[in-house]
Order: sequence, then structure tokens, then C-alpha cells
Amino acid sequence: MIDSAINCQPTVTARSPAACKIEIHPVMSLLHLLTPIAEVPSLSMTDTVREAFARLERARRVAAPIVDRNGRYVATITEADLRRHVTKTADRINAFAAVLSQVQRGAQNAAVTIDRGVASIIEQATRYGFVPVVDATRRLLGIIDRRRLLAAAAT
Repeated sequence: MIDSAINCQPTVTARSPAACKIEIHPVMSLLHLLTPIAEVPSLSMTDTVREAFARLERARRVAAPIVDRNGRYVATITEADLRRHVTKTADRINAFAAVLSQVQRGAQNAAVTIDRGVASIIEQATRYGFVPVVDATRRLLGIIDRRRLLAAAAT
């Protein structure tokens, strides 16, 4: 059960005044926390900036995974990446019509496999909002969402 797998104890660190020390039960796996791909707003490199903004807004997210036509994880795109693209482009109409392959991405959110330990992804989930989880062929299985990880820690 997730309730007893993670214990969140407030701590203060040099990096964050309101940090949380998360203790992981040895049997906790990523599978317990995985949000399946069917529930994840993913994007493709051929989606436009306008479409990406709309999907992120509908899903109430600030970042989303980009997958190729075979469902393999390519990268993470953030609202900040999209905003930077729009503000750096002189022609706003063209900026919103640009495809995601033309947008420079700042996030280097590496995918992990399902066999990774939960403790090894906490910092990454905190930094990027989620961690993409892939199979051996790099097909996106889903994500470990920061909100879900922290909710499990709070119970």
C-alpha cells in the first residue's frame, strides 16, 4: 500500500527552506506511482506551439512529454520553453504556428525504466514536475508525477 511506503518529514536544507525529507519503503516501486500514458497529455514534434499551450492548459500542467510517432519518448517541453520561443520570435503569428521541433528546450528530463527505485527519481520529479517512464524500447509507459509522489508522501 502506498500509504505506508513513503514518509514525509519536514526538514530545512541549504537548497530549500521548506524541503521535505522523503523516506521510501524498500518495496515501493515506480509501478505504484505510475500515471499511465493514456492519462498523460503527451505531445509530438509536429504539434504547434499553439496546440502545446492548449493541451498544457487543459491538463493543468506546466510540462509534458514529447513522443515520436512510435510512442517513444523524445523530450520534455515546458511552458517556459514555449514562452521563450514566442517572445524571441519577431512575428507572433509564426511563433504560435511553429512546430515543437523548432522550439529550443531547456529541460533535460531523462527517462527512466520501470525497474528504477523511487528514491532515485525524487529530485528529478521535484525539478521537472514529472519523470517519464519508458520500456526497453523507449516507448513511454507513463509518468511519475510530482503531485502524486508528494500526495503519497503526505498520507
